Amino acid sequence: MVTQRKNERSLLGFDASLGRAIVLGMLLAITACGGGGGGGGSSDVPEVPEIPAVPDVPEPPPPLVCGQMITENTTLQADLVCPGDAAFAIEFGTSLITLDLGGFSIVGQPAIGGNYARGVTATDKEGLTIRNGTIEGFDEQIFLSRSHHTIVSSMIFKDPRGGGINLLHSQELIVENSFFDLPVTDLPDVEVGGIGTWGGFTRIRNIEVINGAVAVAFGFPQVCDTAQSPSNGEVLNSRFAGAYLSSIYVTCSTDVSIAGNDVATNPQHGIGIVGEGPFFGAVTGVLVDNNVVHDSGLGIQFRGVTDSTATRNQVSNSQGWGIATTKSLGCDAPLPGWECFYSTANLISDNIALDNSPDLFHDAGSTGNTWINNTCITKIGTDIPDC
Repeated sequence: MVTQRKNERSLLGFDASLGRAIVLGMLLAITACGGGGGGGGSSDVPEVPEIPAVPDVPEPPPPLVCGQMITENTTLQADLVCPGDAAFAIEFGTSLITLDLGGFSIVGQPAIGGNYARGVTATDKEGLTIRNGTIEGFDEQIFLSRSHHTIVSSMIFKDPRGGGINLLHSQELIVENSFFDLPVTDLPDVEVGGIGTWGGFTRIRNIEVINGAVAVAFGFPQVCDTAQSPSNGEVLNSRFAGAYLSSIYVTCSTDVSIAGNDVATNPQHGIGIVGEGPFFGAVTGVLVDNNVVHDSGLGIQFRGVTDSTATRNQVSNSQGWGIATTKSLGCDAPLPGWECFYSTANLISDNIALDNSPDLFHDAGSTGNTWINNTCITKIGTDIPDC
């Protein structure tokens, strides 16, 4: 019995000590939090944070309508379909903004009463971007006048009545990663084009153009002024097929580079790459380098071209000649404003021309050109070394 009571006292003593320790810890915690103390104060109640107000959600902008001028970055939310009497679909009203079609289309209807319609247009603007969608059915899909440093990217141009992109007196237009689906035509007076640049510098890369009359044109011979307003630029790494007149046409130009392209035309009529000017010196400084030209009416032709180069090209399966230097168009027909003169001071080197009729050609008057290191089977012209 004595032993049992000792144990009970020990247990009671242990429990009492533990209890006092717990109570003391609680008192210390309350004091540390500002409660208790000699004055009998109460603990502070923490403030409830104020819930911020939910901001007003702005209403979405109204949908675009045909004939609208935009003055800020704009993205289409749906297809924009214009009536046949609309003058244009969208006009840029300020510089440094983007029109993003958002994967949608701007569509022009058949013209009413001879109406002339443009899809997207800008005059006297800088730094524009047009991207990511389709424009179809207008006389001109995009028209830019005196509007510099514009980018047209990731676009589809379908069935224009006149041209996909026309550029007038504008510098540094970039057209890239786009597709031009032009109407099929076998009429030489129906000249539907992909890209036309008059009096500016245009950089074209990674595009594809099928059908039409002329896929890419540099210059307008009827108003040619190389001293004040040449039509210059570059065509790189692109594909062309089916053009009735020419895939790449250069006139009134002092600096064009055509390189790394796959070029074909209508096999009965079209010229793959042609330079021709209305007067001597209208087309100079052309570089045709490392292109594959095939299955065309004619391959590469310098027709009234000076101080230019065709090098490292592969030309095959042309109905006529593969590579040629010839007299100007003005010698063949009495065209108003076209003079008769010959191609001279050109370099034609390191090309492979096979299965053409003939592979290499120059006419009797087109002397003074240099032909070296070309591979061919057939040739006509005394200045051309034997193949």
